[in-house]
Amino acid sequence: MFAKHAANVIIATAMISVFIGVFFFTYASKIEQDIVVKRTTEIVDSMVSSAQIIPPSEKALISTQIAPNLTIPASLEQQDAEVAAANKQLMIYAAKAIAIFVSICVIVVGCLVYYYKLPLGELIQNNLIILVFVALTEFIFLTFFAQNYITIDGNYVKKTVVESLISFGGGK
Repeated sequence: MFAKHAANVIIATAMISVFIGVFFFTYASKIEQDIVVKRTTEIVDSMVSSAQIIPPSEKALISTQIAPNLTIPASLEQQDAEVAAANKQLMIYAAKAIAIFVSICVIVVGCLVYYYKLPLGELIQNNLIILVFVALTEFIFLTFFAQNYITIDGNYVKKTVVESLISFGGGK
């Protein structure tokens, strides 16, 4: 009986590991990217609307002190390529780690099934049912809850930007 429970745990762990790896690098990473873009846009929009309360003379001073020193990069393609390359390497590393882990799991489960004459079909079927519920839980949680969780403190970002502008402009 212990062998069957051990095989169940190993199969479930292997299946869920594969699912989480695939799920993260596909759906979850897209959702996280959307969250960052949405929150950043909200913070920038809030800062721009807050700037409307700055007196025109202060805006002119800010403009003459800071704007001449600012440059907008013509292209960020090199940085984008570096990030894409690093992400690709990470995906390859994760895929190799999961493949090694799953291979070990398959060998151990294979030995357990062979020596203890366990019903492999039943084990896989039971664990597929568990995997469906884990997948649904992950999808629902990420889509309906995590996506709406505010992780970046907008006020902290605003304060940091203002402090940076003050110290850059030779203020306090």
